[in-house]
Amino acid sequence: MKSQKLKFRGMSYSFQSILLGSTAKNYFIGSSLAILQENTRHFSSFSILWKDNRNINFIDNKPIVKYDNADIDKVKILLENKNKSGFISGFSDAESSFSIFVVKNPKLKTGWSVQPAFLINLHVRDLKLLEEIQLFFGVGTIAIKKDKESAIFSIQSIKNITDVVIPFFEQYPLITKKRVDYLLFKRVVDLMIKKEHLTPSGLNKIVAIKASINKGLPDALKAEFTDIVPIPRPAVEIPDNIDPNWISGFAEGEGCLKL
Repeated sequence: MKSQKLKFRGMSYSFQSILLGSTAKNYFIGSSLAILQENTRHFSSFSILWKDNRNINFIDNKPIVKYDNADIDKVKILLENKNKSGFISGFSDAESSFSIFVVKNPKLKTGWSVQPAFLINLHVRDLKLLEEIQLFFGVGTIAIKKDKESAIFSIQSIKNITDVVIPFFEQYPLITKKRVDYLLFKRVVDLMIKKEHLTPSGLNKIVAIKASINKGLPDALKAEFTDIVPIPRPAVEIPDNIDPNWISGFAEGEGCLKL
């Protein structure tokens, strides 16, 4: 085993490598392990552990950034940062989505797996803003789509959703109709914490909730869950006093300047 260094964005990272053969190596960086395919000097994929718990995975030399589970102390700081928090809440009202993915999975008794996700999808020119949002939350993944024109920030871990996403939006609530999607999303997470998504009745509850989130059920799910009735969407009221930071964030996402 030998120590090597990798330079990224002007910083050096030490890691250990074990030669497994002429084409592959295992790289250990902290607790991170990635298979590295090596063709002469070209690395097709590798991973480094950033100093603040981000795992930066390179696929075809393109960075995909992922944070490990949230640091509770950082979450506390996040919730106390009112200026940035108000901005992020407003921007999320404009640009985020609260999604529930229901996908066939023959390994489960119900035949279906459920995956909640908090997502922000922006043009790739706004990648820096996504990176700042990721730094702010301290969890999540950024990936660039194959079309190379858009990038997605996502938080999908139940732990990170319950430890970070939900506490944040409880303290800095959404105020548009997207708050309804958030409240329904939170119901699904609560059901999953109780393991109800692993039962047929619980799965049906989740699909009924999903049917009322965003654009509802796709045609493929409608064909599979023919008896599902979407649950009523709860009403929300716009508060009398709106945080100026929320307005700034919302305008960043939805506003435009015209001459």
